[in-house]
Amino acid sequence: MTHDVMFASKTCPMCNVQSSSEASRCSACGYLFGLINLSRNPEPREAQPLSVMCVQHPEVAAKVRCKICLSGVCETCEFVVGGVSICPACIDRESTAEISPKRRNAMIVSYILGIGGLLLLIAAKLGIVQRTFGFEPIVPQITGVIILFMAMGGSVLGFTAHDKKLKNSGATLGALIVNLALFGIYVLLAVFATVRK
Repeated sequence: MTHDVMFASKTCPMCNVQSSSEASRCSACGYLFGLINLSRNPEPREAQPLSVMCVQHPEVAAKVRCKICLSGVCETCEFVVGGVSICPACIDRESTAEISPKRRNAMIVSYILGIGGLLLLIAAKLGIVQRTFGFEPIVPQITGVIILFMAMGGSVLGFTAHDKKLKNSGATLGALIVNLALFGIYVLLAVFATVRK
């Protein structure tokens, strides 16, 4: 029995030029392909021969073929994105390209809050804040509240940028660590201050 090998291709939504399924950009206009290419006229799905097995589980019959690489995919392995079936390998390959702009912005603001909070904490412990704003008893309290809000806000944004379901860069993990460290230091200093009283 012979099997015809078919190669998947992507159609650029900007210029309608066909590119290989492995291409990350259109060869004609440079359009950056996303996770999948959802064209307006999707190709009709071919009937699956019974002899196609799942690429991940060779003992299990495939339910569908991956839209990107045409490998057989069983029901357990199938990812459906925009009504299109994709295998786990293509999801991993495509999702490592880069993080979304929303996650990148959350990471940047998280770093700003974390580093800013650490610098403010250091300035408060060295007495720079009190020398600048006066020795009133309210100054350390306001400084502490600002540091706490910076640590909490940065941690929330760090968790937003670092998503367990998606691929993460080391930078997203770094933003989370910086803010959690700031929060931990803040809590330790608050406990020591309370115990000393």
